[in-house]
Amino acid sequence: MPDDALMRRAQAHSDRAARVGRADPLWLENELMSRDSRWRIHEAAYFLTEKASDVVSSEVALSARPDHYGVGVTPAPLKSKEAGAVWVTLICAQKR
Repeated sequence: MPDDALMRRAQAHSDRAARVGRADPLWLENELMSRDSRWRIHEAAYFLTEKASDVVSSEVALSARPDHYGVGVTPAPLKSKEAGAVWVTLICAQKR
């Protein structure tokens, strides 16, 4: 099921990755741990991609354990070397 809090965290991470030019797993982990204690487990995957299939076929997306998810998508800046790609963050979690 989609979760608004996970969606906000995923979007914030994708926005941050586009701004700084790289994924920031430590920042995302801190955000998840400090903002919401409802989750027994959480997994995240982040991509700079031009293909949605990268996200859909990821180990995190295919895991059977999570029951909630959040997705954030931000285009790479037009003047960057990644122009044309998107930063995607996928967070899957299971409630306590």
